[in-house]
Amino acid sequence: MRMRDKILYMLFWVGNLTLIYVFLAVTTCFCILSLSCKKNKPETQKGRINEASLSKTKIGADGAQMVLIPAGQFHMGSEDGADDEKPVHQVTLDAFYIDVNEVTVKQYKKFVSVTGHIAPNWSEVSQSARTNDHPMTGVTWDDAMAYAIWAGKRLPTEAEWEYAARGGVPSQKYPWGNQANPTLATYSVAMPTPIGSHQPNKYGLYDLAGNVYEWCLDEYEKNYYKSSPKRNPICGRNMQEFNKTFSMDRKKLKGLRVLRGGSWTSSAELIRVTSRSRFEPTAALHDFGFRCVESVQPNNQINWNADY
Repeated sequence: MRMRDKILYMLFWVGNLTLIYVFLAVTTCFCILSLSCKKNKPETQKGRINEASLSKTKIGADGAQMVLIPAGQFHMGSEDGADDEKPVHQVTLDAFYIDVNEVTVKQYKKFVSVTGHIAPNWSEVSQSARTNDHPMTGVTWDDAMAYAIWAGKRLPTEAEWEYAARGGVPSQKYPWGNQANPTLATYSVAMPTPIGSHQPNKYGLYDLAGNVYEWCLDEYEKNYYKSSPKRNPICGRNMQEFNKTFSMDRKKLKGLRVLRGGSWTSSAELIRVTSRSRFEPTAALHDFGFRCVESVQPNNQINWNADY
């Protein structure tokens, strides 16, 4: 082989080897980057729930029927309501279960009997809640919290309550539509009615307008909507702190608490799905009640107060 041919032969193999080395280097870098990206994947991608695999209904530990409220987005608040209902803002919520009905006298009696929780004046309760199937009345936020913890549940956040009350139908004033209707809710009357006395909303929930006010978990802030987080908002503390602080040092939970839905004593204006009320957590007015919710995922795996 002539010298020129030998040189060309050597250059051919050197060029090919160089290309092979470059290919291997690029492939290695790509693999490293891929592993790095997977390692740093946002927490929101972990533990996503397949809602199709979840039961649409369930029975809570307290015997209450619950329904699944699917994850989704909605516009919270109203530009036509009070100042604390503004501005309208988009909120994203993870799926959760909620009680079909308000907690009844019968359920609350069982709670008191089993736990030894301070009993209310049953004589006073019976003046409005006249049967075991009436919603429990005269309940403080503290009472509602204690019941929820005993039942393995929690109180709904204000956003969860409004989302459920709307029944998946946007821009409605009431669970059934935009016109007040005394045949569809218990309001502006002398007495409450037994649970389920009216038609449910689109999610199958009863008495979200009228009957009794319902305590929410959140602390009340008049201007909260102006700075509310976009995903799973809760005002006052994060979810992991609420139950722990309530159980260990209740006095650290300061501020007014939110009530929603109005009651049998309320006007049509106050039973709108966006209407916000508030009171001291130790107040036990005769028309204060509650219902509970249960997260689909463990509370410490949910992104509370997230801005995405």
